[in-house]
Amino acid sequence: MASPAPSHFLETVGPLLATNNGQEVLRALQCDWPPDRLVALLISPDIEVARAAVVCLGLTGAMRHCRYVASMLHDSREALWASAETSLWQIWMRAGSEWGRRMLRRAVDRMSAEDYSEARRLLDVLALAEPEYAEAHHQRGLTSVLTDCSCQALQSYRQALRLNPYHFAAAQGLGQVYLDRGLLPRALEYYEYALNIHPRLE
Repeated sequence: MASPAPSHFLETVGPLLATNNGQEVLRALQCDWPPDRLVALLISPDIEVARAAVVCLGLTGAMRHCRYVASMLHDSREALWASAETSLWQIWMRAGSEWGRRMLRRAVDRMSAEDYSEARRLLDVLALAEPEYAEAHHQRGLTSVLTDCSCQALQSYRQALRLNPYHFAAAQGLGQVYLDRGLLPRALEYYEYALNIHPRLE
């Protein structure tokens, strides 16, 4: 049986995205549009098709799809790069186990409540239990900065970037730590790294 056409993708998924019904979108994608097929739609000349594909990859994509989504950060059309940034964060946050994702959400909640010590404790546990979960290391780097532990922040940001070379925020974090230390060439190196991934960072 022939694969559905891109126009069918937009007709099926577009209205569901407009209603923000995540479960219905996932059901529609499972039928005909696995992540590898969505990647092929990113180069569509139809901006609505490309944007919907970017958004859907945020819902179903894996870490191996980050390079394709990150490439959209260089697109001149704001609707595409803005959606790509959101989708990358969704993929990164979702990359751990179910338990790991719960722990990460708890830690982020504690950071939002300015309980940085508890957030860091949770992230220490998570990073030890799931050392390949790049976002756990990135968030650990953030909490280390907030608790004035710059050595730990450098280690965590580097690990996040090693595991996820498209993590512009981890690169930006490294740049900031080196800037705070007065190591300007190193700061510039990582700021340029971040901008190479996401040229619209301030």
